[in-house]
Amino acid sequence: MASLGVRKISKKRPPIYLMGGSSLPLLMYDKFQAGQVNFPHLVERVSLIVIIAFGEAIVNLASYFNSETPITYAVLLFVSLCSMFAAM
Repeated sequence: MASLGVRKISKKRPPIYLMGGSSLPLLMYDKFQAGQVNFPHLVERVSLIVIIAFGEAIVNLASYFNSETPITYAVLLFVSLCSMFAAM
């Protein structure tokens, strides 16, 4: 089976920014005030991130539609992308 552009996950140690980014909320917990969270704005931002992620999925999926890809595989990819939109 041909490579589908999937990268192998290396077994290296996680980068320092991942460790710092995941521990920063724990360090800043005392300064957090729940009254400052604007929930409708947060929902809007998360919705925009989801829309951008689906757009990127469409752009990346377009490279699989060529004359070498079997039609069943292309249809399966397209149906899976449509089902992600339906799940929203």
